[in-house]
Amino acid sequence: MQESDRNRLRKEIRLLRFAGGDMRQARAAIRALLATTEQDDVDLMLALETGIVVCYARPFTHGEGVGQLGEEWAPEDDHDRAVHDELLVLRDEAGAHTDKKSGRDVVERFELYDDGLTGFEESWQALDREVLRTVVIPICDRQERRFQDAAYELAEQLRRET
Repeated sequence: MQESDRNRLRKEIRLLRFAGGDMRQARAAIRALLATTEQDDVDLMLALETGIVVCYARPFTHGEGVGQLGEEWAPEDDHDRAVHDELLVLRDEAGAHTDKKSGRDVVERFELYDDGLTGFEESWQALDREVLRTVVIPICDRQERRFQDAAYELAEQLRRET
């Protein structure tokens, strides 16, 4: 095997290992979010929601350095694929940006708040907790397994060829 082929395998392994880690991080953020209430810490809830969509989407978005997974790594099941696509949209519209589509807004309220601001309050469209628990966590599990299995196979191929 040529050194360039070995380097290509190493790069793919690295990308897949990072992708598996991103699925674990998204799952961890979901679990933390499910254990948090608005009475606990709204800012923590918003940060966790952002973390969920950013971590899930990271392997599928262009970035410097590690690379991006191709379409063949999107979930194969139609329902899982629809959720996957929605998470990527959420990453673009809510997780990475604050625009009108993000679900975040500042709304008028005519009350005095603890921070001294009157008349305005931040709001957002919360992620559906039940969907996160019953749908997104299992998708993260399946995707992580796919990425790790593929990384293992490539590592074995690299080991045999070295």
